[in-house]
Amino acid sequence: MKTATKTLADIEEIAGRECYDHVRDVLADVEVPVLAVPQCQGDLMIVPVKRTAGAGADVVPPTGVDVIAPVDGGHAHTLVAPDGGCVAHVRQPVDANDLVLATVTAERPVYLLHAEHGATGLAAGNWEIRGQREFDAAEARRVAD
Repeated sequence: MKTATKTLADIEEIAGRECYDHVRDVLADVEVPVLAVPQCQGDLMIVPVKRTAGAGADVVPPTGVDVIAPVDGGHAHTLVAPDGGCVAHVRQPVDANDLVLATVTAERPVYLLHAEHGATGLAAGNWEIRGQREFDAAEARRVAD
């Protein structure tokens, strides 16, 4: 099944969410590239992996699921599956050394949407979405967007 390319505006409409105006003004009509290589979005790194999302994974609806929920003034990173065929195991890491936020298995392209960063496209396959860690003299912690 061939899937049509998607613009940022398409993904926003499917997800029922909008990016900031300054992002939309520049990128709304631009096709979001779908890549099969490691990529970053803000404080996240998305890497292809061999392992699948596993038996406990949930179906990702076309409107998406938040990999990072919008808390304390932050912004959601939402995994959007416009053409279906995606499952994800979204996790809540227990400490700063656990950086895997989600494992994703997609049969068709899926997109990660963020209000400040727009969208990035993930080719069909298995992916891990990982956070970043930062250090200071007192502690190590996951970077908050």
